[in-house]
Amino acid sequence: MTGAVDWIKPERLAQRALDESGDVNANGDFGSYAKANLNGTLEGSGIESHNLVFAEGRVELYRQLWRGLPLDSIADMGCGLGLTAGALADAFPNARVDGYELSPDAVSFARRRFPKANFECRAIGRDNDLGRRFDLILCQEFYPFTRTSDLDTHAEFLTVLRHHLTDHGCLIIELSERDFGTSILCNLERLSGFRIERTVMPFDRVFRYLPFLPLAQFASFFLGRATRMARNIHLKLTPLKGH
Repeated sequence: MTGAVDWIKPERLAQRALDESGDVNANGDFGSYAKANLNGTLEGSGIESHNLVFAEGRVELYRQLWRGLPLDSIADMGCGLGLTAGALADAFPNARVDGYELSPDAVSFARRRFPKANFECRAIGRDNDLGRRFDLILCQEFYPFTRTSDLDTHAEFLTVLRHHLTDHGCLIIELSERDFGTSILCNLERLSGFRIERTVMPFDRVFRYLPFLPLAQFASFFLGRATRMARNIHLKLTPLKGH
């Protein structure tokens, strides 16, 4: 993958996840996944420092944002412990939800906790063919779109994911604006082949209590002005026909 930092390459991450499987002393995501899988609970795993944990509230906002989209199939890339995928399966009961994650510990936990969704342990790379196409592909803090500003890396992964969209499908990327200089956010003007719509997501502490999108966005605007906290950016990328 041209220009990508070595540790962000899917094969490197997958090998690290395998090497650290079951290691509760590992750092970062993989150690938290091992703790959650071993104990069967998020409590004490430290996962809140690494993953989005208020899945039900966030997915309620997604349900409002995605109103009108035909959703028979949804993919959650880099789904971690399956919290969002499980909430999506509850919120969209008529849709098939598939979660893809390279950590065996995370997938083991997700399969036990969220039986309504489907989970597969695999890295997503340029040579992957998942054998399915999706109406919506969700990437929350998905590493190829964060931790690097390399345009070739971003364009390559967009090509891979676009191959897995249905004819009317779209791609959702969500990430923090604090990572602007090391994420796809700094390359949006240079990407081609997609119509890109950008929405500022409400702060977590707001939508937990105000699960109504307009109210949560209104309250978040003033909270952001007062605290200068980084906001989460919700990008909807719809492939342009003929590109």
